[in-house]
Amino acid sequence: GDGTGRGGGGGGRAGAAAGSGASYVGVVARIPLYSALEIDREREREFQRRKAVAGAVGALTQTLAERAVVSRKLSLFRALEKRAQERVAIGVAETGEQVQYLKEVAELEGRLNEARAKVVEARMTFVGLCAEGVPADRVDAYIRQFTRGIE
Repeated sequence: GDGTGRGGGGGGRAGAAAGSGASYVGVVARIPLYSALEIDREREREFQRRKAVAGAVGALTQTLAERAVVSRKLSLFRALEKRAQERVAIGVAETGEQVQYLKEVAELEGRLNEARAKVVEARMTFVGLCAEGVPADRVDAYIRQFTRGIE
């Protein structure tokens, strides 16, 4: 040897380098691929995605129900306005009656337009949460089954 007691010809250094390399491999193998912080962040992102989906489902459901009520009211007030128009034409009612119903019709039409906008918003939220391509297209087609005639 070389007098160091480790073997000859500088083999001690080579042996040390090889030994420490093996210990690095052992340390790296024990380090998790994701840190606890990264796992927590991913859980939080998943929670936020699920929360967004739940919010969109709630908004769509509520808006569809709201729209149905507004649509029924609108049909009623259109009929009342037409009746008032006929009553004014034959001189049995004042124009104020017809104007009152016209105001209601206009207000309900505005609410119907708001409902349309909310339906589109909820649908776009769903589609935006999907992977692009086929999954998004399928979700969009599914939602459109419930929103035909609204948008």
